[in-house]
Amino acid sequence: MHDSFWKHLIEKFFPDFMGLYFPSAFEKINWKRKFVFLDKELEKISPKNISGKKFVDKLVKVFLKSGKEEWILVHIEIQNTQDKNFEKRMYVYNYRIFDKYEHKVASFALLCDESKTWKPEKYEYELLGCKILIEYPTAKLLEYRSKQNELSDKQNAFADITLAYLSAIDTKDSMQKRYEKKIILIKKLYEKGYSDYKITEVFLFIDFLVSLPEALEKKIILKIHNLEEIKKVEYISSVERISRKEGIKEGIKEGIKEGISENQTSVALKMLDRGLDMKLISDISGLSESAITALKQKRTTYSRKKQPSLAVKETTGKKK
Repeated sequence: MHDSFWKHLIEKFFPDFMGLYFPSAFEKINWKRKFVFLDKELEKISPKNISGKKFVDKLVKVFLKSGKEEWILVHIEIQNTQDKNFEKRMYVYNYRIFDKYEHKVASFALLCDESKTWKPEKYEYELLGCKILIEYPTAKLLEYRSKQNELSDKQNAFADITLAYLSAIDTKDSMQKRYEKKIILIKKLYEKGYSDYKITEVFLFIDFLVSLPEALEKKIILKIHNLEEIKKVEYISSVERISRKEGIKEGIKEGIKEGISENQTSVALKMLDRGLDMKLISDISGLSESAITALKQKRTTYSRKKQPSLAVKETTGKKK
């Protein structure tokens, strides 16, 4: 499910992605011009004969600051496990994209694996005096561990996403520490002055990646409620939150009865709560849109039966 989150977030916050992980390239792109994602075209030229599981690949048409009417293609690979064929795949994608569009291609790699030593940055071979070489910028999330204070202050969605990734890895053995880290991550989203939209998008990834047992999740809900009240943004009363939580539980039960896993159901219902696009929910949860609609209807029916009349939506003012 991580791949759908990454794809979605790159599309929503592409400048943030390039600005954090590949700042030199970021400075050369003309961000005043519209960039276009060409993922469907990328699927058509994906190499079929290279083994190894892909994580995420993106293809984006961008304009440069050169002063000319010049556009290039940015090819992005995000990999979450070590793969002996990764370097070759970077090369194959690069030349296939160039062959199709006859435009220059810049390839970039982001590594989300937990190896401290694996960091592919080029593919090359030499034969009978002929040499093939491609070098590409590579960023590795683990290497940002020493930069967490800097990330914490950055106004960048992927700075918060990177911190969430590191927190998830560093707290595998302690749910209490994970809870404390998650509180810090969420507080920072509000302190940075992000829009409600950006907070929601980034929070969803944090919520999924930095997962907690149910008892600690309930404490998180109360913390979020307090934060929203302090920050004077629109919030849902705690009574309604509890009712929604019960509705999610009931939805999970109904989903399990129909052969849907608890994790799939929980993810789908949480995303529905945040009003996200049905297709995105389907991509991430692995459920069909019809199955998601059915869960939504059953959960809504249950929540209405259980929700007290006082559980109304309150507004204390809009966030700037």
